[in-house]
Amino acid sequence: MSTRDDYAGLSDTVLYDVFYEAGTMVGGALVASWRRAEAAGDQVAAQQFRDEHFSVNHERNAVAARDREGQIAWILRWEARREELRRAADGDDTRPASH
Repeated sequence: MSTRDDYAGLSDTVLYDVFYEAGTMVGGALVASWRRAEAAGDQVAAQQFRDEHFSVNHERNAVAARDREGQIAWILRWEARREELRRAADGDDTRPASH
């Protein structure tokens, strides 16, 4: 897992690219979880993953390009969430984690 210090020396442009990509990666993991839930017939979980996926897009769009602290906070949160989703997928658990 990354730490806040891992991003401290990055230029604003590079940090924003990392931030944006972190949102894309967690979004992809959420779509995969959404599809697994649908395939399992769990429409409630599928809807929760779908809603969370759209929330990530809104959250990402709400962070200013020069908001370094906000970007780093979201990177760390999204990395942790992606890891949760990976572990759940490995265990064939399609239930969304409560947030």
